[in-house]
Amino acid sequence: LGVRFIVVPVFDGVNSTLDDPLPVPAGLVESLDNQLDLVTELALPTLELFENRAWIPTRSLLTGATAEASERAGAEALVRADLSEATPVFVDADQLTAANEAIDAGVLHLGVPFADAWTLSVDGTSIPARRDFGLTTAFDVPAGGQATLEYDSATTRTLLVGLQVVLWLLALVMVVRVSVPLASRSTASIDDETLIDLDDVEPTPLDPGLDITGQIARQEIAADAPTALVDGGGPADGGEPVDGDAPVDGDSPRGDVPAEPGS
Repeated sequence: LGVRFIVVPVFDGVNSTLDDPLPVPAGLVESLDNQLDLVTELALPTLELFENRAWIPTRSLLTGATAEASERAGAEALVRADLSEATPVFVDADQLTAANEAIDAGVLHLGVPFADAWTLSVDGTSIPARRDFGLTTAFDVPAGGQATLEYDSATTRTLLVGLQVVLWLLALVMVVRVSVPLASRSTASIDDETLIDLDDVEPTPLDPGLDITGQIARQEIAADAPTALVDGGGPADGGEPVDGDAPVDGDSPRGDVPAEPGS
């Protein structure tokens, strides 16, 4: 009820420009144009302007036919009612502070959903709230005087807000207490700079390697393997091999050297 004008921007100059237009949602302008309480006031290439003829100031004093219409409910009552007898009052009032103003007799209309938390007193006399137009808040003022309008917050709301503040403080303390031990632990973890201990590492056996055919290039010769000697150390052609430790030329050991075939 507190909305007087509805503007549909075709080009808003930010998201939708003449060079990069965004289409208006399909059916929006048509639906607003078909609404009985909306009248087209202005049609420009950049915007569509509608006025709400069922508009009532958010805080207003209703008199005459408008005051009588407030006792009826439904959208049809608003469309058919004469809403011209509505005078704005308590213009700067809100739910945070109490507002004081001298008003005349009539119906004090608040364009907010009905709530018992709103209270009105005129010359010290409390006036009960009622619904007007079936959905908003109103007060029937029998005689004019100095009026006080305020929103009475429930005590439980104040307690809940205080509890929320306490919980936030506890969460902050827990975060600080956890972050300090973690910082100390990360500092202590860098005291030991030992990377690799080579004292107990066993040597890895050497790989004999592979030749170009993929076979082991050099086979390990066992100490007790039979061998043939050269230079007269034993039979060269088909004879029995002699001990590899036998001397060559009578006194000089030559090692285990295999003899060439046919030597």
